[in-house]
Amino acid sequence: MKLTEAKLKELIREELQSSLSEQEINKQRVRKMKSAKLAAREWMERQKEKWRREKKTTTDMAKLIYKQFPILGQDNATKLAKGEALVTEEELETLNEELTKTDKADIKTLISKELDKTLKKEVKKILEDELSKALNSKATKEEIGDITKKVLKKLYKDLSYHHPYIIDRIKV
Repeated sequence: MKLTEAKLKELIREELQSSLSEQEINKQRVRKMKSAKLAAREWMERQKEKWRREKKTTTDMAKLIYKQFPILGQDNATKLAKGEALVTEEELETLNEELTKTDKADIKTLISKELDKTLKKEVKKILEDELSKALNSKATKEEIGDITKKVLKKLYKDLSYHHPYIIDRIKV
């Protein structure tokens, strides 16, 4: 897979889009949670007298709240029955923002890792192709031969002038 700049931008766009859609889903959940919380409080106000007459316990009230408003969950229903305050919308948005910051960091690391992997593979493949093409050409072989001859001539001269005893040791 050849990774072009356009494909890279497309990948980044897709990741950001999925992140944004998750944020939108979280915002919708917050709105639903807030409306359910308000509705549950109003419903509880209407039911308080009835529950006092029937001497309902907080556990019974929590079950009734959960049955009427399942979106709140069992824990929040129990908190409402006990009269505890639930998490405010501002706190939920703060939590959502913090999650998105970490999500963005995760996305960046994932993208960089994938890019490194793909680029390493592609660069290796491209280098192998180019080197094999270059080394198989006649002009390159001639250049390598010329360079090798020059190196051998200089080596021979250096050995013969500065180290004649090495040449004398060679037995024919």
